[in-house]
Amino acid sequence: NFEIKYQVTIPKQKSRKMTSKLPPIKWAQRKDRVVLTVELRDIKNESVNWTGNQTLKISVVSDGDNYEDELTFFEEINVDESKWDITGFAMKFNLVKKNQEAEYWPRLVKDTNKHQNLSIDWNRYIDEDEEEEEANKGMGDFDPSMMKGFGGMPGMGGMPGMGGMPGMGGMPGMGGMPGGMPGMPGMM
Repeated sequence: NFEIKYQVTIPKQKSRKMTSKLPPIKWAQRKDRVVLTVELRDIKNESVNWTGNQTLKISVVSDGDNYEDELTFFEEINVDESKWDITGFAMKFNLVKKNQEAEYWPRLVKDTNKHQNLSIDWNRYIDEDEEEEEANKGMGDFDPSMMKGFGGMPGMGGMPGMGGMPGMGGMPGMGGMPGGMPGMPGMM
């Protein structure tokens, strides 16, 4: 008689530690402020914390995924005058620069490393020398007075009328859809 014995070892499951992704963040600036937009939908469990006047830590959940980033800005922010809010489509920040007489920042963050999740908000971008003529370019219905303050100040409600991004034309030379689009010259 043959008897075969074997042992099966089932590995223990590793505990699933929730890992965080970097949120996509767009930014633009004016001489007196920086505007950040965290482009995530249906944000929940948001946490916004400052370390001093220069480092902002953002932590949110969107579509079941955790997103987190810590930004040490190029220069200090006036945290008491800065505000933020969440819409259905994004988390928006209006950050007031502490030194409003300084030149435009050459970059958003202090370090010179490439941050893959940070990009310029070209819809709000203007050159420093054009700010007086185009101070509100791309700001649309962006109203900082309707945002929450950082220092535990009560919220001011949502930002009404956040429908789409006006002025978002297509990319030139891309040819458009076959057959063109009615009423859109030059798209053939």
